[in-house]
Amino acid sequence: MQDITPPNNRRSIRSIVSSKKQRSNEANEGTYQIPITVQRTDSFFSEKSKKRMGLWKWGSIAIAVLMIVLFVINIFSSTEIIITPEKTTVEVDSSYQSLPTGGDISFETVTLESQIDRVVPATGEELVEERATGFLTVYNEYSDESQRLIPNTRFETPEGLIFRTPEVIIVPGRSGNNPGSITVQVTADQPGSEYNIPSSEFKLPGLSGTDFFEDIYARSTESFTGGIADVIPVVSDADKATAESELQNDLKENLQKDVVVNIPDELILFSDGTYLEFQTRVLSGDDNSTGIIRVVGKLHGVLFDKNSLSSLIAGNYLEDYDGRDVLIENFQELNVSFESDENNVPVYQKDSITLQVSGNANIVWVIDKDGVKNSLERQPRRDISIILAKYPEISEAEVRIFPPWKRSFPVAQDIKVTVN
Repeated sequence: MQDITPPNNRRSIRSIVSSKKQRSNEANEGTYQIPITVQRTDSFFSEKSKKRMGLWKWGSIAIAVLMIVLFVINIFSSTEIIITPEKTTVEVDSSYQSLPTGGDISFETVTLESQIDRVVPATGEELVEERATGFLTVYNEYSDESQRLIPNTRFETPEGLIFRTPEVIIVPGRSGNNPGSITVQVTADQPGSEYNIPSSEFKLPGLSGTDFFEDIYARSTESFTGGIADVIPVVSDADKATAESELQNDLKENLQKDVVVNIPDELILFSDGTYLEFQTRVLSGDDNSTGIIRVVGKLHGVLFDKNSLSSLIAGNYLEDYDGRDVLIENFQELNVSFESDENNVPVYQKDSITLQVSGNANIVWVIDKDGVKNSLERQPRRDISIILAKYPEISEAEVRIFPPWKRSFPVAQDIKVTVN
């Protein structure tokens, strides 16, 4: 029995503690495998997430593309109805009575005015005195009997200017509530530019103090011109004639262009109902060596409503005409004239016109575009034939819809109606 441990088997406290630390470190070294396992698990879920994100990404792109396509289709979507209306041709040869507010058809007048100046050499000076002239309409509200006015009857403006007519005037009697009337030309009582007046009212001073004074009166609708009392340059007859002729041709062309622009589309002016008049004056130039040739041109015309005249002719020549709106599309190809009278009064000055029409008239039925649009609004596309059957003025119709798979019509404002 040994009381002392041999040297090679000796164990100290330090060696015991060191042994415990070694075992503890070995144990700790074993736990390092745990993070490796967790890392593998995270990598697996990350791959699945990437796949899901890829699907969401491509799905979102597809939806966005689809929305863009639908948006573009909606922008370029269209609905158009191309309509061919009913048409027919009739041979016309008739006369119609026209009044400003009655007769077979009513008419209205138009007047356009323009002027052109040209500077020419002057050969001297002279005193010129001329009286203004113009047209006025005399009215009779006094009785249904005609009234006779003697030659040189005076017509007075509110400013006291006197105009006279050189001939006897017979003013027709009133008809119901409509006064009788007649248009006449009058001349200023004295020369001078102060008689170049705009449209005005006139009294007849010779009737003052009688029952006629208030009920027989006159009115002008155009300005009076031509009055002068002044020293003006003298120009040669040759220069004046040349300038006058050329300026009249220019004015005629200008006025004919202007009347086309100024007349509304629903009205028509026939060439035989057009009257041109010119007035030439010589004015002082910038100095005594020149004069100014001024030509004033006026275009007067008689206007008719296209639809009213078309309906009148259709009613006379179509047995089955039911009053629907029609339009003669070749008015300018017809022979249209106005019956003249023994006094050769211009057409635009008459109170009653006889209109003579002849030729082959192409009558076209008018399409109510707004009515067609409202009838088709939001209706099924398959009902197009049933809907358009309500419009007998339609001969044929073609429907163009984009995109082609649309099954109904859009709102009225998005429908385009084109008439051939």
